[in-house]
Amino acid sequence: MQKSLGKVILVVVIAGLLTGSIAVASAATKVRTVTTSQGTTVDILSITGTVTAVSDPETNSGFFGRFRRRHVEATITDDADGKTYTLEMGPVEAGAITMKVGDKVTVEGTVATRGSKNVVHVWTFTGADGKTVTLRKDDGTPNIETVTVEGEVTEVNRDSASGTD
Repeated sequence: MQKSLGKVILVVVIAGLLTGSIAVASAATKVRTVTTSQGTTVDILSITGTVTAVSDPETNSGFFGRFRRRHVEATITDDADGKTYTLEMGPVEAGAITMKVGDKVTVEGTVATRGSKNVVHVWTFTGADGKTVTLRKDDGTPNIETVTVEGEVTEVNRDSASGTD
């Protein structure tokens, strides 16, 4: 009787895992599906983990990096399953994001595998201070201000505090 009860419980647990009725702790949890402005459907995942590395955009740029916008990268390790993710947060203009090794952060974004890396293209970032920064709008377009100008542009002044030269 006990052997058959154990088999029934095992079957119920396996069925629950296969159907999603029983969740296994994981950093990457699907929060929504989005149709981007290009018409592509993507899954947005939420990942909470501990920061294990943060790049310096000045040393991460290389020779050719001097001619393009530098990107900040960080690595987090999922607190639930130990999986490592590389965060791509875009240009340094995402300067409102602050983090250091050891911080617990939550990101939402799309996940891709590049070589052996799990890479997250970050849409929203919530730091250890609880502050959330939105890097992409709901349709996936960058969360930046745009300006429409009529006529001829003769001069553009950029704020040097934005991190760009």
